[in-house]
Order: sequence, then C-alpha cells, then structure tokens
Amino acid sequence: MKDLPVFVKWLEVTDWVLHGVQRFPRHTRFILSNRIGERTLDIMEDIVTAIYTKKRGELLDRINRNLEIMRVLYRIAYGQHYISDNQHRYISEELNETGRMVGGWKRSGGGIDETAP
Repeated sequence: MKDLPVFVKWLEVTDWVLHGVQRFPRHTRFILSNRIGERTLDIMEDIVTAIYTKKRGELLDRINRNLEIMRVLYRIAYGQHYISDNQHRYISEELNETGRMVGGWKRSGGGIDETAP
C-alpha cells in the first residue's frame, strides 16, 4: 500500500489539510473546516478500501466526486479569505494531481493487485 502513488500523495495532502483547517477562524470550525477534514479522511478511507477490493469502479468514482467537492469547499474558503493565494494554488494543484492519478488508476482497470480479496 505504501508504494501506491495515490496513497502516498493523499497521505501528504491529508497531513497538510488537517493542519491547515485548524487555522481556520473559530466560527467556521464546525461548518467548513470540519467538512473539509472529514471529506479528506473519507477520500483516504476510500483509497485504502479500493486497494483491497477487486470492484474499484464505484470507489474510484466516489473519490473523484469527493475531490470535486473538496475543490468547491476550498474555493469557498479562498473566497472567505481563510486561505492565502499560495495555499489555494497548492491545494488546487494537489487535488488536480490526485484526480489524474485516480483517473489513471481507473483507466488501467483498477491496477495494483487484481488478486486482492
């Protein structure tokens, strides 16, 4: 699992996101920052689950939907000035790159280990 590029990438993104949402204004913590944090962890859970199943199509589609929702949530955070230009640029690039990786994984037929349980 640690060799799967999308897992490694998302682990790094998760660390960045979870540290970043802690710095959002207190009044948004139970609205926007919690949604971002939970969505980030949902994506990680789906990546790990996809590694250990043969039927990955639905999971990979759900990961892509969640990545798109993350884009929207971060667009809102940026519009509210909760993140800087550099932070917005960074997370946008990471979300796009992760989406490309998931798309590649899906196009390859799920890849990794087709003998997974």
